[in-house]
Amino acid sequence: MRESPACPERPPKDMRPRRMLARLSRVFVLLVMLIAVTFGAFPAAVARVPDGAHRLQLEVFLNGDATNLIAEFYRHPDGRFSSRRSELREIGVAVPKGDDKDVLDLADIPGLGLRYDEPAQKLFVELAPEMRLARDYAANDNGGHVTQENVAVSRDFGQVLNYNLYGTSTRGYGRSARTFNTGSVTFDHRAFSPFGVLQNTAIAGTTLAKTGILRLETAFVFAHPETMTMTTVGDAISGGLNWTRSVRYGGGQVSRQFSLKPDLVTAPLPSVGGSAAVPSTVDVYVDNIRVASREVGAGPFRLNNIPVPGESGLARVIVRDVTGRETVTTIPFFTSSRLLAAGQFDFSLDGGVPRYNYAVQSADYGRRWIGLGTMRYGLTETVTLEAHGEATPGLANGGAGVTLGLGRFGLLNLAGAGSWHRETLGGFAYASWQNTIHGVFVGLSTQRTFGRFEDVASVTARPVIGDTSGDLTDSGFFVVNRSARMPRAIDRLTVGVPLPAWNASMAASFVNLERADGDRSQLLGLTYSQTFARHYNVFVSAYSDLARSRQTGISAGLSFPLGDDVIVTSSVSATRDDRSFSAEAIRPMGTKAHDYSWRLYTNEGTNPQRGASAAYRNPWAQVTAGLRQDNAFIGGYAELDGAVVATPGGVFASRRVNDAFAVVDVGASGVEVLHENRPVAKTDWSGKAVIPDLRSFQRSKVAISPETVPAGTHITLTEQDVIPGYRGSSTVRVKTIAAQDTARVKIQNEKGEPIPIGAVLTHQETGINYAIGYGGMVFIPGIGDTNTVTIRHGEKSCETSFTREDRNGSNGRVGPLICKGL
Repeated sequence: MRESPACPERPPKDMRPRRMLARLSRVFVLLVMLIAVTFGAFPAAVARVPDGAHRLQLEVFLNGDATNLIAEFYRHPDGRFSSRRSELREIGVAVPKGDDKDVLDLADIPGLGLRYDEPAQKLFVELAPEMRLARDYAANDNGGHVTQENVAVSRDFGQVLNYNLYGTSTRGYGRSARTFNTGSVTFDHRAFSPFGVLQNTAIAGTTLAKTGILRLETAFVFAHPETMTMTTVGDAISGGLNWTRSVRYGGGQVSRQFSLKPDLVTAPLPSVGGSAAVPSTVDVYVDNIRVASREVGAGPFRLNNIPVPGESGLARVIVRDVTGRETVTTIPFFTSSRLLAAGQFDFSLDGGVPRYNYAVQSADYGRRWIGLGTMRYGLTETVTLEAHGEATPGLANGGAGVTLGLGRFGLLNLAGAGSWHRETLGGFAYASWQNTIHGVFVGLSTQRTFGRFEDVASVTARPVIGDTSGDLTDSGFFVVNRSARMPRAIDRLTVGVPLPAWNASMAASFVNLERADGDRSQLLGLTYSQTFARHYNVFVSAYSDLARSRQTGISAGLSFPLGDDVIVTSSVSATRDDRSFSAEAIRPMGTKAHDYSWRLYTNEGTNPQRGASAAYRNPWAQVTAGLRQDNAFIGGYAELDGAVVATPGGVFASRRVNDAFAVVDVGASGVEVLHENRPVAKTDWSGKAVIPDLRSFQRSKVAISPETVPAGTHITLTEQDVIPGYRGSSTVRVKTIAAQDTARVKIQNEKGEPIPIGAVLTHQETGINYAIGYGGMVFIPGIGDTNTVTIRHGEKSCETSFTREDRNGSNGRVGPLICKGL
């Protein structure tokens, strides 16, 4: 019998997990050590001192000017000096590229001389101009300016209900003609809190589509300003790029919203540079407007983040030294909002189910899930990376792009994408370029699809609506039965030419569109506009679809003001099938709290139309009414638009609140309220007013007009900065105190001398401190029947008191009171 080979003895079952855990622990420790070394978790090794050298920390002077920097140098036994490459760059020496830790001998740097002041521990470096690095300065540094006080974002609870009541009545001319009446109420409701905003929109009544209640959107939104992210659960529209398509869906979205920090500049701003022989002041002008001013040291300089009004132009840089001598240089600049500043990251993540028949059906959602993701990243000031992906059962779509700032050569955007759907591969390519050349704007773009390229919008699209309302078709609406796939080709050319010598401008555009079903359009458009005699504007426009010979038209007109606030416009137009003449006179709505507008118009031609309308706006609502008439019908309409807001401070009527608002509580009626120094409302009978046009997360100054405060009262606050939360409110409380509750108190010591300026008075009944002014005078609002005050100055203190009956005259003067001990 053969003897079986010896088998290795297996460890007991309870030992195997221990050994495996020990192995995993070793692997984990090794990974931690690798990550720590890679990302610098351990302290960096101290730079090795060259053999025989002494390490010195010296104040550096460059070409005789103080740099206000202390750098590390090594002094060798033979008197030579050396320093690390990073230190030399920091003090402004243009050393060759290499490892920052490399130690360079200063004697080997061309154009560099030095003098060492050992007693003062200073190093004087003389450097040739070509060997100096430009020093960076911020265009706006707040130096010498008042820094704004930090204001906390409001965390109020409340609700807003925007409403719009709209009714029409139309009747034909015949005796047996029918009268058509419609009416609707549009609601836009939201409940806001520090934890988010729940918002709903709906239409109720009789509309062209249906009769009843039609829900539009419902969503819960949470905004996080610290991370500039917004989370939406409910109805949303997906994010996208220039070369992608968005879809409406129900689900969830997480996206970056730079608007949550209005003071953040997300696009790279241009820089200007130059050189100053001595410390100087640099002013930058764009379009004859000074946009930046900064003091710079001697040597090359670069001013970063210049706040320019447009995307391209010429900047005039004026360098003025202490003697008044000026050097003027003109530098072209180019920037674009399509670029992200270096390090900025923008994204949108979307997931849910597609929504159909928006504004026709209340809740028509698909069953197949969709997912979309979009990203932009500012790699450098001139390179922004882009990526986009989409997925749904049976489809995978992904692409990438890049936006390049080419300086004076313009802006270039390149992108490509691919799709896989039903075992079919498709491709997509996009390119665009724009630039301003000697004031002439030129924009080019093209996109192409290859094979059967699909995206979420095309594969989730439904066929044409089969149950379209008869009222819609009877009213002139029609269904366009076209493919939902992305067009095969879209080419655009846009040229804009300013003609400043003639106060005119001219523009031309061409669009070539080839749809997936083979339909094609080639649209050519031309416009010309000129202003003469400072008030009169002449305009001409023409268009033609080169693929359809009968779709051609031209129009020309004249516009001019009539008085200070009325604008009159008249025009003639012609197509192959129609000729018409139109005239209009309009008085636009102003910015006052109580204002009005009106409009008269006529359009004579194949289908003549005439009408008139007028609107009145007050702090609580806006009312509009109008009449219109054509060949077949005559009718009218009326509209009431406003809002009701509810906060802990009360319930108020207001104009429409599109974003955020503020409630101002003055405590007295008829007081004028200002927003950014502009009168916007007056307090009502309850002493409160609503400012309906604030911006979320944006600082706003709210003030009251002191001269409108009722006589015999005192206000504790005249202005305040507020920052409302996302689509929320801020409350401004202005305490109004009656004159009999105030006192102007004069206090002296036992020698009859006024209490020193700056002494602190504490009103014992309220616990509020006040500073004593000239002549021992102090103003105390909110006094009681008896009042005890304590005065402290240095280490000394004293106490005295007075009553309400001690007030003398209309200004409530009290005293002089004697306070012993000071």
